Amino acid sequence: MEDVEFSIRFKKKYKAGAYLIPNAELLHYHIESNAENKKKQILMHVKECFMIFKKNRRFSILGLDLTLILLYYLIYSIYFSFKYKNINYLFSFLIGMTRGINIKIK
Repeated sequence: MEDVEFSIRFKKKYKAGAYLIPNAELLHYHIESNAENKKKQILMHVKECFMIFKKNRRFSILGLDLTLILLYYLIYSIYFSFKYKNINYLFSFLIGMTRGINIKIK
């Protein structure tokens, strides 16, 4: 979700746009995920969805874009819950939802 946040902030600041450099490369490395990191990742991404949408007030018709993103993470967490026979992935999603809904943006 960091790329979405960056894109929204960039668009607000530089209304004229930007240059496209097709040959540019950006490397972004992630640590190999283990079960605990995956649960934290689900929680963080769900919470960040709410933060970005609350902060930027960028909802499409009836909040469909937020709904689709959250649906993706719900399915993702259910998949991992079944794959590893561990309900904590789904709990991570629900905790992320709770924290995201309750977060106050300044």
